[in-house]
Amino acid sequence: MLFRSIILISTGLFFYSQVLCQTLGTVSYDYNSTSDGYVLYSPTGYTDSYLVDNCGRAINHWQGALTNGNAFYLDTLGNLVKTIDDGNTQYIDGGGSFDRIIKQAWDGTITWNYSYGDSESRGHHDFIPLPNGNVILLVWERKYYSDCISVGRDTSTMTDTVIWAETLVEIQPTGLTTGNVVWKWDIFDHLIQDFDNTKSNFGVVADHPELMNANVLGTGNNAGLADWLHANSIQYVEEFDQIVISLRKISEAIVIDHSTTTNEAASHAGGTYGKGGDILYRIGNPENYDHGTSTDKLLFRQHDCVIFPSGGNYYMSVFNNGNDRPTQYSSVDLIQLPMNPDGSYQYTTGTAYAPSSYAYSYTTPTPTDFFANRTSGAQFLENGNLIVCHGPQGYFFEVDTATNTRVWEYYNPVDVNGPNQDGTDPATLQNNVFKVRKYSPSFSGFVGKTLNPGNYVELNSLNTCNLSIDDSKINSNLKIYPNPFENQILIDGIQGKIDFEILDLSGRTVLVGTTQGKINASELKAGTYLLRFNNTSQIVLKY
Repeated sequence: MLFRSIILISTGLFFYSQVLCQTLGTVSYDYNSTSDGYVLYSPTGYTDSYLVDNCGRAINHWQGALTNGNAFYLDTLGNLVKTIDDGNTQYIDGGGSFDRIIKQAWDGTITWNYSYGDSESRGHHDFIPLPNGNVILLVWERKYYSDCISVGRDTSTMTDTVIWAETLVEIQPTGLTTGNVVWKWDIFDHLIQDFDNTKSNFGVVADHPELMNANVLGTGNNAGLADWLHANSIQYVEEFDQIVISLRKISEAIVIDHSTTTNEAASHAGGTYGKGGDILYRIGNPENYDHGTSTDKLLFRQHDCVIFPSGGNYYMSVFNNGNDRPTQYSSVDLIQLPMNPDGSYQYTTGTAYAPSSYAYSYTTPTPTDFFANRTSGAQFLENGNLIVCHGPQGYFFEVDTATNTRVWEYYNPVDVNGPNQDGTDPATLQNNVFKVRKYSPSFSGFVGKTLNPGNYVELNSLNTCNLSIDDSKINSNLKIYPNPFENQILIDGIQGKIDFEILDLSGRTVLVGTTQGKINASELKAGTYLLRFNNTSQIVLKY
């Protein structure tokens, strides 16, 4: 068993360094390079969810009585929203299935407990919490032989008698256990095929990249199974009202328009981009629409496809599991999108969608040392760092992308039976985590919340990590300005990073974090606050 050390690095000096027999929770930590924030994770197959600081101390712990599914997020109000697997296997039963979605307030109170699914459909893998409080579920919907024949499917390639088609269903909560379906999209409404010329969707596949080939097949042993495309993640791009869908079986990600009505989403017209529910953009495997070969692939049985802006451009990040690579290894890849300012995508007719290479790629110096054959995810952070979840190992780490070095490492100490003793070999645990998300201290959901660190999640932790820097790091000529401030507080007279806390006049913590001289307090309301660094504090005014 490899024992790791906790290493905290201050400016130019080690201010804490000790070799520990620690195996769970935070096992290494470069204080100077790791991003500020809090990591949310929900162990698959267990009941609870955790928000931890960089030391691995619980900032919040949502206890539950129901078995976690795969997906979990914080909404903009700081509520935990996650999927639940009730084990309803008699109809559709595949990896990542879920039967309900619940919302828990910061104090753990369940404010929504909504069941979804029946003999013809079942939620799976992922969902999106929308800014308006609705959620969009990723759903399998059963299609029978007659349905498949009607869209020109070559049924000789089907090893099962049905197909589970990918659909999206938007739910508006209406009560503690109720909700209304307010929008739906179905991949079966957007198919092209060149197999059966008696069907209305018969045509040249290469001429219609906006449609999915009804006879596209995955690779290996999974080809032809009921679980046809195996979507495993969805993401909402709020600025453009678009949805990103990761299709693992065919190594491709697609983007669709959410601005449509349900009727428009079932058609080829309407919505902001005039294409109804057709594909706006696709990337990863141009062979799927007859514009390339297997050598042109960028995606390899991927997870967690996410679009985000950076430096005036838009990118898609991907955890590339790598199962179909000639040599199997995993990577986290960044793809610069050919996106116009209005959210439309550049495309040259008769070619594959751009680009044909990655803008950035992370893997280990020996690539085969890093391989996650399933689940897993990644997130690019505000400071340019990258946080990665190796799902099967329950292993999270943060990468400084400027040096491609790991600056923070954490092993999930919670398996299907609950938290484990520190010192346990994590390789012996069933501690899978689907993916993780790290939230900045300025995240809107933290406003008004108490973010004081509690206990470590692992039992009898050997971790003595402490985020605080003592007051010797603050010079006597400390200057805080402007005061009053509008959005940002600037600080002169601190050495390296230092923790801060802002309290309102009732003594309630409204913002915490770590700063090197600048605090973004734009989310605070106008008023009088106490800014505190350990034993040093000052009244500040926001207008």
